[in-house]
Amino acid sequence: MSTPSLADQILMEGVDDWVEFWNIDSLVSAQLEGGQRTDRIAIAVAAVRSLLDQGLVRMGDVEAGVGFIAWEGAPDEIARRIGSRWAALLRDPLPGDIGWLENTERGDAVAKQLRSGLGRANSDDHT
Repeated sequence: MSTPSLADQILMEGVDDWVEFWNIDSLVSAQLEGGQRTDRIAIAVAAVRSLLDQGLVRMGDVEAGVGFIAWEGAPDEIARRIGSRWAALLRDPLPGDIGWLENTERGDAVAKQLRSGLGRANSDDHT
C-alpha cells in the first residue's frame, strides 16, 4: 500500500480535530527527513492550497468561547497569507501560530474514505 500524500495526511488528521501548522510542519519534515525551512513552507502551503481549492478544508483562527472562525478570501489569497505568517515567524511554528485548518463535511467524508482504505478505524466527527 502506498504512503498517503501530504494533503491526504493533513485531511485525515482533520477528522479528529482542527489541524495546526506545527503538526503540518512535522508531517513535511518527516517526508523530507528534515529539509530546509523554506522548502517545508512551500510544500506545506501547496498542500493546504490544494485542499482549499477542492473545498475540503477551511482556514481560520480559533477564539476562546467562540470556536473556529474561517478566514475570508480565495484559496490563492489564503495560501499567501499562510506563507507570509509562517515566514514572519523566523522559526518553526508552535501551537497556536499561523492559524488552523478545519475539514469541511466533504473533507471529513473524503478523509474517512482514505482512512478506510488504509485499514484505519473511522473516528467520530469533532465538534
